[in-house]
Amino acid sequence: MLNIYRIIVLVHRNLLLTFRGIDTLTDFFYWPLFDILVWGFTGSWMAKGTANPHLALIILASLVLWQAVYRTNLDVSYSFFSEMWSANVVNLFVTPLTIQEWAAATMAMGALNAFICMFFGCTAVWLLYGIFIPSLGPLFFLLFISLFFSGWSIGLLTAAALATYGGQAQKLIWVMGWLFVPFVGIFYPVEIMPAWAQSIAYSVPMTYFFKVLRIFIETHSLDFNLFRIGILLSGGYFALAIICFVYLFNRSKKFGLARLEDA
Repeated sequence: MLNIYRIIVLVHRNLLLTFRGIDTLTDFFYWPLFDILVWGFTGSWMAKGTANPHLALIILASLVLWQAVYRTNLDVSYSFFSEMWSANVVNLFVTPLTIQEWAAATMAMGALNAFICMFFGCTAVWLLYGIFIPSLGPLFFLLFISLFFSGWSIGLLTAAALATYGGQAQKLIWVMGWLFVPFVGIFYPVEIMPAWAQSIAYSVPMTYFFKVLRIFIETHSLDFNLFRIGILLSGGYFALAIICFVYLFNRSKKFGLARLEDA
């Protein structure tokens, strides 16, 4: 049984650490704005030379949606690594706090941070390009929340690797999320990729959500079948990620968590 009080306390602690200085806010504002500027201008230019007038909106809305995956993934994986880096893993888990409660708190923190990035991204797109992404309606926010599960899954699997291999796996924090970008159809439709790449794409739930967004923008209709497949895959991968993380963390405890702080 999860202790809600301990989860809230841990979320509060992470909030204090996150907003302690300007350097920790880089991921909230600099990188989302960088992506919006670079790909926004690229999309606007491409839209003028193509028959698809919705291209800029598709790319910009997809970039904002990507923050749901990026932030939730980063907050889970980097939070675990920061505990290792500050030699706080043993101190944290000698308390009554369980690994399930830690995971719930960091996932909640990731969701909160993702919403901050989303609102900033939507505002930046509106001010820079005159495109009001929330006008897409409730579907946009539903897709945004649905993508949390993909980010959490990636983050938990990365944290599982950190719990197993310690600091040797730290590069996965920055690599794992972006590993999926070429395959999920953020900047281009999946259909233009070779068959082997499409096979990978359709095994990833994010692909279905970005495709639902693209179809909705172009046709103003919701593809329930694609959305349902994305939800089912997200739930399946999320459950497997939780099982994998808890198992590998508990396995690592048998060898001593202090070794992670020395790695």
